[in-house]
Amino acid sequence: MLLRARKDSPADPASLETDPDRGADPLEAVLHQERAALVRRAIDGLTDDLRAAVVLRDAAGLPLRDVEQILGIGLSATKMRVARAREQLRTELEGVL
Repeated sequence: MLLRARKDSPADPASLETDPDRGADPLEAVLHQERAALVRRAIDGLTDDLRAAVVLRDAAGLPLRDVEQILGIGLSATKMRVARAREQLRTELEGVL
C-alpha cells in the first residue's frame, strides 16, 4: 500500500543531493578509518589521568585553564599531563602513521 501511495515522479539528477564521500577514493577512506582506529586504540591505552587531559585539551579543544579546572589540578600538572600523553601517543604511533 505504501508503494501505491508513493508518486513516481522523474527526478532531475542535478537537483539530487550528493554524498561528498561518494566520489572519494575508497582506498583513502579505508586508510583513514584504519588510522583513526589506531589513534583511538593508542588513546585508550593511556592511563585515565593522561587520557582525560589530552582528550579535553586536544580533542575537545579546551584551553589549559579549563582543563585545569575540570581535572581539579594545578596548571603545571595539567601541562605535564598533556605533554606526557602527547609523548606516549607519539611513541606509540611513530612507526605506524
